This record gives sequence, structure tokens and C-alpha cells, in this order.
Amino acid sequence: MREFFKNFEEYCKTPGVSSGKAQSYAKAIEYLCDYLKITDMNIQTVAMIKNLEEDLCDKNSALYQNFFLFLVGRGQKSYLENGYVRASLKYFFAFFQFQSSQSRKWSKEEAVLALALYCRIPFGKINKSHPQVVELAKLLGRTPASVSMKMGNFGRFDEELARKGISGLSHGSALDKEVWDEYHLDMQSLSDAVDQIPYMHEFMKQDDEAVQLPVGATRTTKVKTRVNQGFFRSAVLSAYNQKCCITGLDVPSLLVASHIKPWKDSDPKTERTNPCNGLSLNTLHHEAFDNGIFTIDTDYRILVSKTAKERYTSEVFYDYFKKYDGKTITLPERFLPSKEMIEYHNSKLVGF
Repeated sequence: MREFFKNFEEYCKTPGVSSGKAQSYAKAIEYLCDYLKITDMNIQTVAMIKNLEEDLCDKNSALYQNFFLFLVGRGQKSYLENGYVRASLKYFFAFFQFQSSQSRKWSKEEAVLALALYCRIPFGKINKSHPQVVELAKLLGRTPASVSMKMGNFGRFDEELARKGISGLSHGSALDKEVWDEYHLDMQSLSDAVDQIPYMHEFMKQDDEAVQLPVGATRTTKVKTRVNQGFFRSAVLSAYNQKCCITGLDVPSLLVASHIKPWKDSDPKTERTNPCNGLSLNTLHHEAFDNGIFTIDTDYRILVSKTAKERYTSEVFYDYFKKYDGKTITLPERFLPSKEMIEYHNSKLVGF
């Protein structure tokens, strides 16, 4: 039972569940089980608690009053007074359903799909109610909570989240680490893997109109390039919470996952679809970045070209570019821009 309560507390830390009260909810269920003398968690005992739920939430019921006295004796009456018992029941029943679904081990294909979705959703928005989480759960025959927790497992490997004081779930499997190490910086391989899984291409693909193809893409590679670029774009924009890192503009249709090291110069395997080679920029600043109007340095400060500042003196240029000179870009919650790729980009510039 101790392991059950520990796992239930971890479940309550799933993004979007109730992480701030996870320990209180777990203790509330533990006290309830002590009161009911439950020593083994199975479908029968869960059904019994379900049948008692109404009385447990009714202050006038004999069960509520007796349980309250039990908690008073433990010095823990606040668990009923603050509503922790009542609130925990909802998560308790969902957790038992999730735990039952976990008896079927995750395959590598399923873990790859969870990682692909992890890269497409800002970490703070990953939860069991997110429409894409719900949809993937249906396709996999799992609960949305199960899929959400699997995605949360990947967060514990994410160094950028750790640097921001954000932690993923503490448990997970060797398979999670294997999939993370193989794919998280290689959107091309990740999209290739997803493309090999029946019926998943349509679910994971990005809207073609939102993807800018690199110059020179041939007709024979156009479709594949769109898919790979779509994964890259999703990962980059998700890392910046769908906002331009310069202006904060949050209109997705006007945002571009701009390559720091140009596509044509990037290694096809390790750099072209590596989200650390991307910046979330609005279309104007994307073109300006590519054309050397401004850049960023390895401290992530914005540098406007000296040549451009001398040549363009209008208020409009000031508003769109010069006023940002020396400021720091909004940093992503994950996939921090590669300093090596920034150095490469800047080595090709003149006028700074």
C-alpha cells in the first residue's frame, strides 16, 4: 500500500492535475484507507470507496462525522475541513483507471509518439485534458492521464527545464531515456519514425501552409521536407510558447521557426531539424535575421547591424529594430539556442 500512495502522489504531480496539493491528496487517501481498514487496493475496494463517496462528502452523514472524529484523533481534521478528502477522490478514481491501463507496457512506437507530441506542446500545457493528448490516448487505447504522464516523464531528461527549476515526473522507464536520447534533438529522425507508424502521419503532420520550404527544395523531396520542417517548426514554436522571441507577437500564422545556422549549411542529420538551431521569429524579423539586419550573440542579446543603424534612421526602423538593440531575447523553456550555431551564423555577417 505504501507504494500505491507514493505512486498516487506522483500521479497528482502530472502537469495540469494538481501538483501543488499532491502530497495532501495522497495523505487524504491514506487516512481514508486506514479508517476503512483497507490493506490491499483492488477493484473491489475501489468500488466500495466509490459507493461511499456521497456520504464522505456529506457533512450530515454518519460516515463523514465518524471519519472526522477519526482524523481528530490523528490530529489531522484539516483534511476534511479543507476539502482534501473530497478533492482527492476524483483523482483517486482516475489514478486507479490509469494504473490499470499501465499493466500493458509501452512499446517503443508508442513512446516515440508521446515524445513527438511532447515536442509539439509547451510543457506547461501538457495535461490530460489537452485535445491532442486526448486524441492520441484514443488512438493508442490508453487513458489521457497515462499519455500525459508518459509525456511528463520526458521532462525529467530536459536540461533546459531543470535550469528553470521545472522538473518532469520523477519516475519512468529505461525506454523513455532510450527514446529521448535517440530523437529529442533530431526532428528529422523523429518525423521519419512517426511516418513509419500506420495512421499516425495525419495526426502528427503540421499544416503545410505554415511551413516555409528551404530554397532549392526539389519536387521529389517536397512532401518529406514539409513533414520534417513541420516537426522542426512545432518544436521550436512550442519551446517559445508560440511567441516571437523578439517582440512577443503571439499570432502563430505570423511566426517562423528561423534557422540560426542556415539550412543549406547545416548537417542533414544533426543540425537541420535540431530545435536548438531555431528561433521563433515573426516573419519580418525572420527575414531581417536572415539578411543580416540584426543577430544575437552567445549571451542571447540582440545586436542590430551598425551599417543598418547608420543607413536607416527613421522612427519605423527604430520601433521595429533599433529599440531592441542590446536587449535579451525571450529564452525558450527548452531547446536553448546552440551557441555554436550562433557563432557560425555571426561568422558570416559583416557590418557589426
